[in-house]
Amino acid sequence: MNSAYHHRVSVLGELGTATSSQLASISPSILIPLGSTEQHGPHLPLDTDTRIATAVARGAEVTVIAANVALPDPAGAKVTRVVSALQLRDAVLKAAESADVVVMAAAVADYRPETRSDGKIKKDGQPPEPLRLVENPDILAGLAAQRGPGGTQPVLVGFAAETNTSEQAARAKLARKGCDLLVVNPVGNGLGFGTPDNEAVVYGADGTVTRIARGPKEVLANVVWDLAAVNLK
Repeated sequence: MNSAYHHRVSVLGELGTATSSQLASISPSILIPLGSTEQHGPHLPLDTDTRIATAVARGAEVTVIAANVALPDPAGAKVTRVVSALQLRDAVLKAAESADVVVMAAAVADYRPETRSDGKIKKDGQPPEPLRLVENPDILAGLAAQRGPGGTQPVLVGFAAETNTSEQAARAKLARKGCDLLVVNPVGNGLGFGTPDNEAVVYGADGTVTRIARGPKEVLANVVWDLAAVNLK
């Protein structure tokens, strides 16, 4: 089970419940890919914060692309369920065409098997064939490419749970992904996973840096929504 998934979805649940007057006044269409992709392996029941899509209550039209999330569909949100990284990519790129903001909270597998077997691979007394992996698409970078050079819609928000939280590393990732905001969360020392609070630094493509001191995740969520709202203007 992907621990990064739990952290990202917990933050996302707080994003949904955050009271952001700036965001509410705009009433945007928000796309939220979330969950954890699996490459035709066994289903993993994943738990998360049930407040995931209450951004609806803030006047936003919310679309959720849920990868292997074992929860009922959140009230008021349009939900599409997927399993693999390729399914997630296709669903996100299509939904993003009509979105104002994309909050890319899904934890996508870096690789997938080159081929898959429809049945059990049985032992035959011989060593198994090597498992060949191919790289999955970078969905966030694909979103940036889809909106084109100089494009501003939709606003793209990425997340990064990192042990290396240097500004240089963050700026490099921000440029590589092509997003407008990158929320960098430090992990370790009681931060990141399975905690009610967190801290973060939000890097903007415009050169801005917003530091959020350790505190309740509702506070972090409010800041992220407000920054997204600023980018919408």
